Amino acid sequence: MSGDDRELALDRGLMALRWLAMGVEDLKVARLCLDACEPVPHAAAYHCQQAAEKLIKGLLVLADIPFTKTHDLRRLGTLATPKYPKHEDLFSATYLFTSWAFDFRYPGPGPEIPDDPDETELRQAMAAIERLADCLRTHIPPEPEP
Repeated sequence: MSGDDRELALDRGLMALRWLAMGVEDLKVARLCLDACEPVPHAAAYHCQQAAEKLIKGLLVLADIPFTKTHDLRRLGTLATPKYPKHEDLFSATYLFTSWAFDFRYPGPGPEIPDDPDETELRQAMAAIERLADCLRTHIPPEPEP
């Protein structure tokens, strides 16, 4: 590997660390929303989707796989799977969260409001997202010693 390649890999690692930090922050916010005195499950769901999106994008950055601006977790997971095939089940566990990016953030076309996910569903989502964060952590290369 040439010096330029190593430098690019380090840059990708630093960018992936930023995606990781942002995803972990969204996961913390989701937990706060669910654990509040007056829980806000729709906000927790939104932040779960955001966390999953950012963590998968971190993996894509590490793998040097380009992606467009999207909230579609299936699209992102499908892009990531060839590089991280043993994590395909983890990616697919997040696909249900895609609609959480907009179900509770914007009014829909009809008068009905989508039902909030229940606490069990949100806790399961958070557990999957934590595994996704661990996956990203394990793939980020260590910083070289000076």
